[in-house]
Amino acid sequence: MTNPVKIIFKEYNGLLLPTGYKVLTTDMQSIGLRNCPEDSKIQYELNEWMHINEEFIRDDKDRGGLWVAKRISGCKSLKKYMMKHYSLETRVFECLAGENYHDVSSYRYKTDKIMLTEELFFNM
Repeated sequence: MTNPVKIIFKEYNGLLLPTGYKVLTTDMQSIGLRNCPEDSKIQYELNEWMHINEEFIRDDKDRGGLWVAKRISGCKSLKKYMMKHYSLETRVFECLAGENYHDVSSYRYKTDKIMLTEELFFNM
């Protein structure tokens, strides 16, 4: 099945890479949803490639990849959800993803690595 919302690609160092958006805690850690163990949360840095700590798995399960939202609207929804259900402030970043990726749904995909390229600010 083909997902109706396509992944947008951008050229980076001669490669055409998937782009997307990542929601993180205020101290730039993964938010830990989807059964993520506390000890596997990732500390992100701006303009640095961050890799998964396990083998990349091309499926829609929670393990084996880093999740990326395809559109800013998905991040806005997740940002609201985190505040409403967990009282957790979050930050949103535009990102590039690795060449290994798996298109999971109209909302998101998963990949083996992510580089945050820019923080986005908007009123909620």
